Amino acid sequence: ARDHGVEQTSKAYVRHDPSVELGRTLLDAIDECGADLVVMASHVPGLPDHLFTSHAGHLATHTSASVFVVR
Repeated sequence: ARDHGVEQTSKAYVRHDPSVELGRTLLDAIDECGADLVVMASHVPGLPDHLFTSHAGHLATHTSASVFVVR
């Protein structure tokens, strides 16, 4: 990234139950750094994925940043 003039930073977020708190944690991180694009990985959906909302779907509906999901 440095070779192309792109600034990069990192920050660790520690949560008691990341699977439950992931949506809120990601939203906080997006707001904190002012991201305008979020790139997330996905997987082939199974039965539980049809019953519960995805993290990417949650982000897409709760942030003004664009969410790009890659499978």
